Amino acid sequence: MDDWLLPGATKDPQSVTSDWKLVGQDLLDGVRVNEMRNVVRATRTLTEIWRADWRLDDGPVDHLFQVNIEGGAVSAWHAHAHTTDRLFVARGQLHLVLYDSRPASPTCGRINEFHLSDRRPMLVIVPPRV
Repeated sequence: MDDWLLPGATKDPQSVTSDWKLVGQDLLDGVRVNEMRNVVRATRTLTEIWRADWRLDDGPVDHLFQVNIEGGAVSAWHAHAHTTDRLFVARGQLHLVLYDSRPASPTCGRINEFHLSDRRPMLVIVPPRV
């Protein structure tokens, strides 16, 4: 069936289902992903980032900030002991890697990788200690 491919070429693995759900990885315990859809209008684009009725998590939002990272830059690994991160890319692209080092977690030792972008917006909720 793949005889039309160039010699030595291989297909990329499937990354989304037919209804655009991410495939290829089981989420770390406590990690939630909500993909948004941009609403394109004649003069603007609207993207909802957070709504309480989505029920993604029940934690309080203690603060909100925006970070600008230069292209090609790497932000250091970090984790919070008690704070839940909610990550969203407003412009550009971000390769996000999460590692579960929590000994009591059913996903301890596993990794999740996400490619966040303003073109296909998603909110990634990262629990404490991930």
